[in-house]
Amino acid sequence: MQNINLKIAKVIFYFTLVFSFFFTELFYSSNFSPDFQTYYSFIDFNFQNVETTNHGHGHLYYYIISFVIYLKSNLISELNIGSILNSSIQLSNFLLFCFGLKGVFLLLKRHNISEFTSYISMSVISFFPASIIMRVWMKPEILAFALLPWIIVYSDNYFRDRKPKDLIFTIVPLCLVLQTKGSIFGMVSLFLFFKYIKKIIENKEIIYKVSIIFIFFFGILYFENYNLNNIHLFDHRASDPENYNFKASFSFLTHINRLDFYYFPVFEYHNNSFIGITLLDTFGDYFNLSFNSDKAFFNYDALQITTNKFMKLYSREYVGLALSLILYMLLGLGAFKNKRFRIFYIAPFIGMFILILNAYGIPSNNFDPSKGDTLKVHYYSFLLTISFIFIFARTVNNKRLVSFISLSLLTSCFIFIMGFPKIESSNINFYLNDKNTFTNLCPLGKVVVGSDKNCNQPVSICDHNLYAESISFEIITEKKVRTISENHILKMQDRNNNIISVNNPNDCVKNLEDGVLLYNPIGKNLKIPPLINVLYLFISLISGIFLKRIKTI
Repeated sequence: MQNINLKIAKVIFYFTLVFSFFFTELFYSSNFSPDFQTYYSFIDFNFQNVETTNHGHGHLYYYIISFVIYLKSNLISELNIGSILNSSIQLSNFLLFCFGLKGVFLLLKRHNISEFTSYISMSVISFFPASIIMRVWMKPEILAFALLPWIIVYSDNYFRDRKPKDLIFTIVPLCLVLQTKGSIFGMVSLFLFFKYIKKIIENKEIIYKVSIIFIFFFGILYFENYNLNNIHLFDHRASDPENYNFKASFSFLTHINRLDFYYFPVFEYHNNSFIGITLLDTFGDYFNLSFNSDKAFFNYDALQITTNKFMKLYSREYVGLALSLILYMLLGLGAFKNKRFRIFYIAPFIGMFILILNAYGIPSNNFDPSKGDTLKVHYYSFLLTISFIFIFARTVNNKRLVSFISLSLLTSCFIFIMGFPKIESSNINFYLNDKNTFTNLCPLGKVVVGSDKNCNQPVSICDHNLYAESISFEIITEKKVRTISENHILKMQDRNNNIISVNNPNDCVKNLEDGVLLYNPIGKNLKIPPLINVLYLFISLISGIFLKRIKTI
């Protein structure tokens, strides 16, 4: 019976993992994620369109995305570039997410969580709103999630066995994570400090050696990133420096808009409240950038479950708020009662602390009082996701029936928060057929949405409904169609690199049959990879091969 339950848990995990990837790619467009235009400079830089990135982030994450875009370059045109960027970003993030889940699985095993519970827990995480947002936004927090569990596993190994291999497999991915982004540097450093301070004190004799090795590896990587960016890691440059040149007020930390949690649990009504933003953004989309974005299919045609005015408007916000209250209460109680798992329970609060410092001007002003978005939950989503999976796994460990019931209830709540179920005759189905054409799981989408269009073929752009690239309420409700025409010219490129303008689908198909290519506005000349970054990634990836077995603690 135990083996049957484990097999069922595995099937559920792989189903939820793949299906969550399928439906996020179909219902969200990553090219509309926050700060996309700001960080697109990395992609332009990697394709040799600009000479500098103007940012101090680590290069690895953006080069991974650029490489996946390069693999899809034969499909890119000026008319479908959004879909290709979306599929490239989400595929890159999904692969990083899977690597992180493998590390989480080993981490749970080390802490005596059964395999059955681990698979059920990772199934829940597949639809956990914070992890979904990590996977659909072009932001490097997903890289921190991918590598942090492995850093913890190998750090534990090193303090136990003192093997040089474990030290290298700790330091190398740690250098990548710390140089990903300034806020991630602060969060991960503080997290690891609290987790290992006792072991560091007990093993003072090794600190000097470890510090020298760390500085060596960190310095080499830092030099490469600085040489590429010409900007230091902590030199943060806000996209709107005038609006973000403020510090939070003293009341920001404690103020609560109590009545607005019921009457207006939405953006702008809680911008003066750290508590309000956190509670509404943990399971929801307070800033209207993901599930509530007017550029996402998530946001349209959601089935209303009640006729009550406020429940009809804000039922999804209420569910997210309730889950946030329960989660933070459980994390607080867990941290108070369970010393062994305390670091995992307080991890999100470490992330909050770093963001609060930033809101108060440390290391520099970076706060817009009209938004309060310096405190976005996404910035510590990798810590929140690990905390959530630990609190869930510890609660249901080896309780089969409770595990299945909890999985069903939580997944249903998560999917509901994201805008499901949809009305029976959903208007968005009209556009999903075309949106699916350039997704990574297009064959699956053809079955689900009933599309008969070719998957991932250049010819697919010839009859592509271009409104599937950029939607709005008006477009969806009126079911508008926009294809190649005299008003929407498609550029193509012949063998002599001459640009040909096409204004109807028939000429588009004929040109492709004659060997004419789509004109790629991004370019096809990808820079050579940042060698140190890629070498560190390779070492981090092969660490999984060397990890033969996990000893429980």
